[in-house]
Amino acid sequence: MALENGEATAQWALETTNKKTTEVEIEISAQIAEQLRMDIGR
Repeated sequence: MALENGEATAQWALETTNKKTTEVEIEISAQIAEQLRMDIGR
């Protein structure tokens, strides 16, 4: 289930980063990394 959540997050990030600046891309990447760490930790 964690993998599915991560995939959904990654898909959202891809769609979002297409419209955003590099600074926001970096922030989104950091949020994804944190979410994946929490998912894996379960």
